[in-house]
Amino acid sequence: MNLIEMLQNTVGETLVNKASSMLGENQSNTKSALGAALPALLGSVISKGSSNSGAQGIMDMISKVAGSNLDLSSLNSNEGTEKVSNLGGGLLSSILGPKAGAVADFIGNFSGIKSSSATSLLSMAAPFLLGSLGKANGSNGISGLMSLLSSQSGIVSSLLPSGLSSVLGLGDLTSKVSSKVSDSYQPNTYINEEKKSGGMGWWPWLLAALAIAGLLYALRGCNKSETMEAVKDTATEATSSISEAATDAKDAASAALDTAASKAGDVVDAAKNAIAGSLSKTGEWVYDLGAIIKAKLPNGIELSIPERGVENKLIGFIADPAKTVSKDVWFTMDRLLFETGKSTLVPSSQEQLKNIAAILKAFPNVNIKLGGYTDNVGKPEANVALSQSRAENVKGQLVKMGIAASRLAAEGYGEQHPVADNTTAEGRAQNRRIDVRVTKK
Repeated sequence: MNLIEMLQNTVGETLVNKASSMLGENQSNTKSALGAALPALLGSVISKGSSNSGAQGIMDMISKVAGSNLDLSSLNSNEGTEKVSNLGGGLLSSILGPKAGAVADFIGNFSGIKSSSATSLLSMAAPFLLGSLGKANGSNGISGLMSLLSSQSGIVSSLLPSGLSSVLGLGDLTSKVSSKVSDSYQPNTYINEEKKSGGMGWWPWLLAALAIAGLLYALRGCNKSETMEAVKDTATEATSSISEAATDAKDAASAALDTAASKAGDVVDAAKNAIAGSLSKTGEWVYDLGAIIKAKLPNGIELSIPERGVENKLIGFIADPAKTVSKDVWFTMDRLLFETGKSTLVPSSQEQLKNIAAILKAFPNVNIKLGGYTDNVGKPEANVALSQSRAENVKGQLVKMGIAASRLAAEGYGEQHPVADNTTAEGRAQNRRIDVRVTKK
């Protein structure tokens, strides 16, 4: 079974026609973009599905798609297409996580369409991909799903455009799926290898045996004086040999521990860098937000949100009576993106805005303030104006989602209050942001 080919044959043409018309993109370029989008989505699903917990998360997404009753005819109307896109936006965040922006940038550059169009296309394709995956797996459960995904890894690897695998962080997808344990870090391995290749091992026992043999020979063939001298010489030689062997073993063990410590340090550094985030090809800061978790709000609504995302932080702050309102407590919106130099939000920002609106509806006594910030490039007054416009636009979007304007405030601070070094591209990317502060609980 080739899921990509099946999707191209069943929904590919309709999806390309609808997307190119809706997004105002060239049809040929859109087809090329879909050809990269489908293996990118399936590759990420395969990677997540290589563990039981990940496969369970995919099963949950498949159930969500099945419950939406979407099919190919949904694309025949604007209302149906919007429903597909809205569902796909949430799925896209679960599938690609913080890599969604970088993947859209790559596909846009690869195919010649805008990054925002690539994001919309990915959102439209995600529900159909998961729906087809669910139909192919049938009632086989998690084990069947993991087996099915494993069978697709070679196909996906052959279809991914050069470089996209690195953006997705998939590496060698086939080996990643076939072996889950070999990549894990085991410090004891290094010490055990040293033992096999030259540590203490069997050397002390051999030397002790030689010493005893020499002692017996001396006792049998010499007089008392000669015997004592032989014993002394043999013991001295044995002690020296054992000491040398012990020194060699100590050096080998020390080197092994140094290697293990160095490897462990590399792992810790990598983890720190992953949590810090990375710079995308478009120059935007991409946060590593952790796994997708379920958060149940007081009104019964359940959100699927990143464990290190602003939504989870905001819910924790609001729900904790010990945490009081302060002018110094701000949370950074980690998935709001704007078109370069404009206050226009890209479509992928809608998912986080909807989550924030849901949180505010669940906590009706809460008021917030939105702060807009820029880097220090350009004139300060222009930066203040741009940041103000962006903060106002976010406020306007929340109002459209049913939040009273009286509960929201917005202010642009321009290049004030940087959170990182403006002399680096990474620092400037982190300084271009929208922050939120709770002003009333």
